Amino acid sequence: SNASAASDVYKRQKYSIEIFKRKRIMENTLKKPMTGIIPPLVTPLLDNDKLDIDGLERLIERLIKGGVHGLFILGTTGEAQSISYRLRHEMIKETCRINAGRLPVLVCISDTSIVESIHLAHVGAECGASAVVSAPPYYFAPGQPELAEFYEDLIPQLPLPIFLYNICLLYTSDAADELD
Repeated sequence: SNASAASDVYKRQKYSIEIFKRKRIMENTLKKPMTGIIPPLVTPLLDNDKLDIDGLERLIERLIKGGVHGLFILGTTGEAQSISYRLRHEMIKETCRINAGRLPVLVCISDTSIVESIHLAHVGAECGASAVVSAPPYYFAPGQPELAEFYEDLIPQLPLPIFLYNICLLYTSDAADELD
């Protein structure tokens, strides 16, 4: 049933988060644990390659006034895989500028290119983001050994702490299996 499948997905995601918390793979750590509501933001656009900065500012201010505890940008809700790298960089810079250190900012660096993922992480660090988020590589559907190798290569090159974004229904590999 759908309810049973959804419950299984939730359990696997919760398990993935717990495994990752127990196995800090990098030296970078958060200044304090993140708790509360950290919503994924849409990327407001004026056209296919122009960020709506006024719209982004209204969105962030509304979320902050609403009591959220952090901001998560460029995830699947933010359509990151559908926008240019230039626009992703601008989204990171403007989000961090508007936020002005009031809340933690998490930047999704998921990409088919490890080089671009690392570059996005450095842009986030330079702009004041608190952490990065990475889903397993998509399109090429790595198996568990390749997934472990991907993260063993990626994580040491990141300037910020990382959260694994485990979307079981969208990827063929489950990050939790390799971190066990």
